[in-house]
Amino acid sequence: MSVLRKFTTNREHLSDKVSRFFYEESLNNRALSLIMNKANSFDSSSVYAFGGVVRDIELQNTPSDIDLVFNGDRNEFNLLLEDLNGERLTKNKFGGFRIKTNKLDIDFWHFEDTWAFSNDKVENVNNSIDNILLTTFFNWDAILFDLKKQDIICGNYYYYNLNSRYLDINLSDNPNYIGSFSRIIKNIFHNNANHLSHDILDYLYKSFIDYHLLEVKDFYLYKNKKYDLQMRQLIALYDKVNFIVEHNKCLNQ
Repeated sequence: MSVLRKFTTNREHLSDKVSRFFYEESLNNRALSLIMNKANSFDSSSVYAFGGVVRDIELQNTPSDIDLVFNGDRNEFNLLLEDLNGERLTKNKFGGFRIKTNKLDIDFWHFEDTWAFSNDKVENVNNSIDNILLTTFFNWDAILFDLKKQDIICGNYYYYNLNSRYLDINLSDNPNYIGSFSRIIKNIFHNNANHLSHDILDYLYKSFIDYHLLEVKDFYLYKNKKYDLQMRQLIALYDKVNFIVEHNKCLNQ
């Protein structure tokens, strides 16, 4: 099977899985149902599922929340927010909104308010939705699902990187350094990321210098209540990362 054919097949299979997930979730999630119905009624605007929710479906994990991004007319976005006013809607610190539900919480924001765009970390060329794929911390999160067209948007190597468990940094600048550190650890121990890029190793190396192991463990367990993390696991990872990075430094001298 050619690379192009395999990419097309993977995209179609994942589109089907994500479509089923959102249909089933919307049956018991009033806010999500409202957003999906509204997305289908827009003439020129679109709503996309972004990042972790799509990745987790592919990895057969249960998503922890749903990230949705709106791209289009600001007036239509404001009208949608008005329709959601009856829900538990609060503004978050990154320019978006969080909707608390009895199922999965929803983080929702306008495309132009994406943190990396508004802080000049990534250039939003021609206001293209593809630009948002450059704003994720991980390569595994650089994926979108169009709720109207029921289609996946991602790079050509997305499925290869995810299925081979190759973890890389897409955009290192982020507003939550220890949070990103914690997410690397989660991907290693619970998503079987066993091929780590040089950038990931360097990020881990620096983070282990900046943060005490107990601080990391406590933060991780606070953010990931359903996952355990033993100190021996952290120490083993610390030793491995230090050995690899220091060894590479010696080779490059």
